[in-house]
Amino acid sequence: MDRRKAVRNNAESSLLLAALFKHDWDNVARLLESDQFHEVYRIKLVPELKTVRNLCHSVGIFGSYLSGAGTTVMIIAKKDQADFLLDQLNKTEKLRGCKIKLLEFNLSGANISE
Repeated sequence: MDRRKAVRNNAESSLLLAALFKHDWDNVARLLESDQFHEVYRIKLVPELKTVRNLCHSVGIFGSYLSGAGTTVMIIAKKDQADFLLDQLNKTEKLRGCKIKLLEFNLSGANISE
């Protein structure tokens, strides 16, 4: 990756965090799928990302990303879209055998318990 692309991607990562903090969902959706650090290299290892992303876009959800090292595809959707999306994902033949879970944001942050 050239320097210009790396600087831009790093800046977009910072903007994404700010957008999440401000609940600016339009910018979250725009920035979430702009990763150039690792998705472009790992997408071959996780072909389900394209399937999930295409399905999300077809139902009006823009907000999916390859999480961590790339074995998990995450989607950020509004609550009123989640059940419908979950149903559609479960019906998708190319995702047969994948674990599909509905998660909610933890708004209280990390907690330490003894």
